[in-house]
Amino acid sequence: MSGGASNLEILLSADSVYDFADKVEALQMVTAHDTSLIHLLKSEMASVKKQKTAIEQNRQAAADAKTSVSEKQGELSGFVREAQGVINDMSAKESSLQSASDDFAQKEEAASQAIDKWYADYQASQEKKKVELAQKQASQQKRSVSAKTAGSSSVADSTSGGAGAIGSGSMVWPVPSCQVITTYFGQVDEVHSHPHKGVDIGASYGSTIVAPDSGTVVMAGAGAGYEGYGNVVAIDHGNGLISLCAHMSSVAVSSGQTVAKGQVIGYVGSTGYSTGPHCHFEVRLNGTPVNPMNYV
Repeated sequence: MSGGASNLEILLSADSVYDFADKVEALQMVTAHDTSLIHLLKSEMASVKKQKTAIEQNRQAAADAKTSVSEKQGELSGFVREAQGVINDMSAKESSLQSASDDFAQKEEAASQAIDKWYADYQASQEKKKVELAQKQASQQKRSVSAKTAGSSSVADSTSGGAGAIGSGSMVWPVPSCQVITTYFGQVDEVHSHPHKGVDIGASYGSTIVAPDSGTVVMAGAGAGYEGYGNVVAIDHGNGLISLCAHMSSVAVSSGQTVAKGQVIGYVGSTGYSTGPHCHFEVRLNGTPVNPMNYV
């Protein structure tokens, strides 16, 4: 058994039949025990092998999962970089657009101030003419009185001093083909950083623009300093009332010309500081911007 002797040697060493029987029984018990132990060992080895296989499979699954996670992390990092690139690009474009918008607003304000100055200068010149006319009339009246006193029959010539056609004070819509207003009087937005001094009529390119009322054209075309308004036609309707239509593609009248209400004066365009075809319609009373909607 433990000494290394074979089963046969053990049996042959028996002293008697009883001893032989005892040895046989002992050998059977040992054999049964060994067989049971072998089966147990085989079972445990099989279990260990199965566990080892499971561990290897889990290890492989973990390795695969790690690889998958790494790949997904790589993909996610790529997406993050791409998204960041888009964000950076959008930020750059936003900054560029904001800069362009600020520049546009500054130029628009500069043009608006130039127009204000033109109105002020024009109003001053008209007031000067009124004073000069009054002085001339007073002088003529004085000479007339002196002539009568001296017995002369001669009378000074007429002093009408007419300033052209005078409007009715009631205006027609300057763009007959379109009633759509895209920017209202006094409006402030991302394009107009200061209150809008007129109304914008979003008409199609080339649409006819007519004189809102009768009067005398005092500005026609593009002027120095207020290029932002593009091609302009301004009409003096008398009594301190002036209308202006801007951003025309072309004008159909000239400065000094007398026009009738509804007469064609130009065509819709997008000249000057403009974001698209439209007619900027402005009305001023003694140089101050007023809501055009109160006159049409």
